[in-house]
Amino acid sequence: YRRTHQLENILFQWILLSFPQFQNDTSNIPREGDEIQYWQIGYGIYNSGEYRRIPISYTYTDQEETELGYRRGEPIYPLLIASIIKINNLIDEVSIENCSSVDCSVFDEAVASLVFLAYLFKSVIILIVYVTLKSRYSYAVSGALTLTLLLMLPVEYKDLITVLLLTLGIYFYYKKKLWGLLFLSLLPLSNAVFLYILPVVLVIYFLFKKNNFKKSIITLFILLIPSMIWMGRNYSTVNQFSITGRASEV
Repeated sequence: YRRTHQLENILFQWILLSFPQFQNDTSNIPREGDEIQYWQIGYGIYNSGEYRRIPISYTYTDQEETELGYRRGEPIYPLLIASIIKINNLIDEVSIENCSSVDCSVFDEAVASLVFLAYLFKSVIILIVYVTLKSRYSYAVSGALTLTLLLMLPVEYKDLITVLLLTLGIYFYYKKKLWGLLFLSLLPLSNAVFLYILPVVLVIYFLFKKNNFKKSIITLFILLIPSMIWMGRNYSTVNQFSITGRASEV
């Protein structure tokens, strides 16, 4: 009973703390900068069925749109945006006749759906963290650390997806390893830097744990499959075998 009561208390405080940010997100997404560029790619996927960035108020050639999309790189967030736009417009197609950009009222329902989904992601992260902490610490310490986490979760939704995948990957790795590896393998498609981090972490883990070499190679192979598929797509589309157009910066 005590555990359930504290969990309910954490969720209640999280709702109170998140409500102002929830309203802010609903009013301001997509934000200028990277956020609006990912929305442009999401709209490009929805509009053309291809991974390309389409700024509504500008005219680019097909090749320029494709290269602009490739430069942004990581596909998970734009694919999520495209899916939400599609689901919200299964009957009526989005009409952009009176829009100058993707920051347009016709996308309001999609924005609301995305914000709601993002807060479900936050709920999953919080619940997993609380359950994990509670297995080792007291109710008070677990509750305090979980509430502290609320102040640390990223505002940018692309980064929130990265945190969700990392949380799920670590959590399941010690329970159902294959599921854990699946979530971890998707990390570079949310944040390209993990393409370089994951192999290094695996090598260090192998050196310390003295794991079976064959199993470690298989693990590394599983971790890299989604990234290699995406890099193969980039090579066939823009003739560059890299995970993002900003690979050198990464």
